[in-house]
Amino acid sequence: FPTAGHDLFLAVGNDRQFHRLCTELGQPEIADDPRFATNADRLDHQAELRAVLEGPLSAHDGEALAKRLMAVGIPAGAVLSVPDAMNHPHTAHRNMIVDAGRIRTIGNPIKFGRTPAGVPTEPPAFGAHSAEILAAFGFEPEEIETLRATGVTPETTRKLT
Repeated sequence: FPTAGHDLFLAVGNDRQFHRLCTELGQPEIADDPRFATNADRLDHQAELRAVLEGPLSAHDGEALAKRLMAVGIPAGAVLSVPDAMNHPHTAHRNMIVDAGRIRTIGNPIKFGRTPAGVPTEPPAFGAHSAEILAAFGFEPEEIETLRATGVTPETTRKLT
């Protein structure tokens, strides 16, 4: 949903959450509308519900509202740009940016207390495994060395692709 700040993602999955959402928006009467009384009703009237909610939602900043909604048990989140998401305090709290050699990359979002995910390694340099790959395709060590000696390298073959 568009808001006064960041757009907002909502995941209101039951009647209790819907009532809380309407209350937090200062519009408790929306929850009393018969078109929106139950989750099934809301699904049947999605277009009307969206139109009714867009006005009240547009008056709020998405990130601030998401924090308020999460505090009362409503799954919500601000839609962030990639740079904003990468620099967000929640990203740091979840240790989602990790060093992997010479690069920084995204960490594993699945966190287990007793079996933490490993830190990824940096990707190999182009051609780092050429000999192993050629050998797997049946090239003999002498043939691989001849290719190297005659200047057939990953860099020169890259120009051919």
